[in-house]
Amino acid sequence: MAAKGGTQDADLSSIRIIRDNQVIKHNLAQILERSEPIPTVSGGDIIQIGRLEHDLYKTKASRDQARIFGAIQQPGGYVVTKESNLIDLITEAGGETQFADLSRIVIYHPQNDSEIFNLNNFLRGDSSGGTELLPKISNGDVVHISHRQLEGYTEQETVTVTGSGCNQSGFYPFKHPMTVIKAVARAGGLNDFADSDHIQIIRRVSGKQENISYSYDNGIRGNVPEVNILLRPGDVVYVP
Repeated sequence: MAAKGGTQDADLSSIRIIRDNQVIKHNLAQILERSEPIPTVSGGDIIQIGRLEHDLYKTKASRDQARIFGAIQQPGGYVVTKESNLIDLITEAGGETQFADLSRIVIYHPQNDSEIFNLNNFLRGDSSGGTELLPKISNGDVVHISHRQLEGYTEQETVTVTGSGCNQSGFYPFKHPMTVIKAVARAGGLNDFADSDHIQIIRRVSGKQENISYSYDNGIRGNVPEVNILLRPGDVVYVP
């Protein structure tokens, strides 16, 4: 599949080609200016292009947002206050879609374990105590609302890449074997503020959460244990 050129905010002076666990850096803007030969790419290469920062896009600001994606009308990052709860964030994002499964909303808190909340029970009045039972949402939290399983529909296996350090949070089709490097590449690569040495792979094993620490730089160099870590369907890759 061929890409169709860079976006308006593409930083052509900051291009990285990842090949055989090595990083090759190029300044394409300078190459074009000097009419030098264009670098060649090979099958299996991963190409990462930096993003220019301008008034409409501030990479650093994404660190101060809560993110919501999945079966939601307007997925993305939103600034919340210390009084904000789950319904506040869903409302800010335009509400859920008609196929949203509100019975298993996954909320990932970077400083704590993730939690699964049944909003259907709350809305039916099955919970008591008022709005204080709604999960509080803080900037930096990540919320995923899955789609309801429809009859005759088989949900595609996916992995989720999210966090302020990646360019395009979302869930992506899983294809074995899949490494963290490939998953991050599908999410638009790392931005300039990514903490690449402290990536977390969040995995549920026998109903319990398991967090696996991952260093992106070690993975690029082919170091152990990163080089041996493969993703599984349903994994969440969190890039702080």
